[in-house]
Amino acid sequence: YSQKLIFVATPEYVSEHGAPENLNEVDGHRIVKQVSGTWGRVTQLLHEGKKINLMLPRAFVVNSPNAAKNAVLTGRTIGLLADYLTADLIAEGRLTRLLPEYETVDQPIYVVFVHRNYMPAKIRAFIDYLVKMLGERPSV
Repeated sequence: YSQKLIFVATPEYVSEHGAPENLNEVDGHRIVKQVSGTWGRVTQLLHEGKKINLMLPRAFVVNSPNAAKNAVLTGRTIGLLADYLTADLIAEGRLTRLLPEYETVDQPIYVVFVHRNYMPAKIRAFIDYLVKMLGERPSV
């Protein structure tokens, strides 16, 4: 399974600050981004089949996808968030997708556990839940 990161904001943010029409206009907006170690400092986007390396402008930085989502939901920032975190919020009208012609390259989602042969039932149940949730997510 994999995820893509997409640009989103609340409708309130868009009505107050406008929506960027291209990547150059992203510089003029408040951005929240998730950074963990070296991950998240440079974002690789796809646009018309071509890869673009984007260094997001100075931003509010968090190390949790939920913290980034919650920051965006305040209506004070744009975020580059995981598609699986935003699909339901976009469908409900709580978030608006911005720059839909840009998305990140697929980013794998991994589950790391100690041993496959003697896996506790709760770990197996969690993995089964993730597979089901990620397999049934709506597209954005």
